[in-house]
Amino acid sequence: EYFRYLGSEYPLVHVDESRKALSFDGEKFVLFRGSRWRAKRLFADWYSSQAKRILTDRTTLFSETWRIPHARIHVRDMKSRWGSCRRDGALSFNVRLVLSPLPVLDSVVAHELAHIVHRDHSPQFWKFASTLCPEIRHHGAWLKKNGHLLVW
Repeated sequence: EYFRYLGSEYPLVHVDESRKALSFDGEKFVLFRGSRWRAKRLFADWYSSQAKRILTDRTTLFSETWRIPHARIHVRDMKSRWGSCRRDGALSFNVRLVLSPLPVLDSVVAHELAHIVHRDHSPQFWKFASTLCPEIRHHGAWLKKNGHLLVW
């Protein structure tokens, strides 16, 4: 079995002894055999914690770099969106973005930060969003084509 993380696929290795039920060493996922019965929950929790950390870090970095203040950051499993921006500046991101390549994830962050400045999808929005992420339309097309693959 292979599991996706930040755009790459990594093998799952089952072990008889481990300090953790599930771990990732940069080359493979390691699952303690005694935890197989709860593997789905372990992966969901692991992906959620990674997504929260990465999306918070990337949003904070870009927010400071581009001087676009935002409110809270939420990460959750969304059925039909990759991200959203509320009027108060709170941003929400789909947890499954952690499965996509980092430039694609970054483009969604740029997209949502651009909505703080332009609340619609007007030509001004797209011009501004393209200054933040020149490949934003290319990455959006990647998500449309491959988004169905971003599952665990």
